[in-house]
Amino acid sequence: GVVPVYHIKLDTVRLGEVIISYPTAQRQAQEAGRPVRDELAHLLVHGILHLLGYDHAQPEEEQRMRARERALLGFDAW
Repeated sequence: GVVPVYHIKLDTVRLGEVIISYPTAQRQAQEAGRPVRDELAHLLVHGILHLLGYDHAQPEEEQRMRARERALLGFDAW
């Protein structure tokens, strides 16, 4: 028979956590003039990219990270 997905044991790699402050997301969305859902999506993608090794300390890194965010989000979050 078919094994339910919840019974399949997968190896898990923990990269870290992404913590988002909803009040901060609301404030930032208002300041940027965009919906809170877009700000939340941006913060989540941004945090995950950091966990995957992306950074924005240097101009080249920032350009690469922003391009990846645009590709994943479908909009320019900056």
